[in-house]
Amino acid sequence: MVEWFRFTDGQDYRSKNYWEYRHSKYGFDLRGVGDKTKSHEENVMLLNVGTEVFLKVCRQANVLFKNTAVLDIGCGTGHFTNVLRQNGVQDYLGIDIV
Repeated sequence: MVEWFRFTDGQDYRSKNYWEYRHSKYGFDLRGVGDKTKSHEENVMLLNVGTEVFLKVCRQANVLFKNTAVLDIGCGTGHFTNVLRQNGVQDYLGIDIV
């Protein structure tokens, strides 16, 4: 909640200031883009669990990655970009506020 007050100006969210603060505080540690209350290693573990869940759901839905166009909004560090590429996605566009 403190960060909400720090990075808002009236009703406007100052995203540039927020992300500059996070990256200056944590550098290229996953706490900068992930859960800041967990270690870098714990954030890696969470990404790996998320990957397993994502791939399981895609398998259950019979997603054919090589035939799938992906728009990844909020791609962050590109973790899921690599997961998608490794699973055959060729038509990919990732955008992120940072």
